Amino acid sequence: MISNGQQTMGVALPWAIGAWLVNPQRKVVSVSGDGGFLQSSMELETAVRLHANILHIIWVDNGYNMVAIQEQKKYQRLSGVEFGPVDFKSTPRRSGPAGSR
Repeated sequence: MISNGQQTMGVALPWAIGAWLVNPQRKVVSVSGDGGFLQSSMELETAVRLHANILHIIWVDNGYNMVAIQEQKKYQRLSGVEFGPVDFKSTPRRSGPAGSR
């Protein structure tokens, strides 16, 4: 599944859980940006509770990159699309899965 660049942020992990529920015998690989992941990271608890076989990859650029591209094109400036570094390696440990860099 892909949001086709429509900036549907935060859907990668929930969609991965949904895909796994449809076919739990298969491993699901999911990719999101860091901004999108932050919007649905609480779903790690769901994936762990269900023992879902999901590999989620986070593209880290400390911002909402797709939004930044559109802002730059339309307004020739950026506003509210950058944030500081997040320790994604330790985030999963709180929910149970392993995180690596």
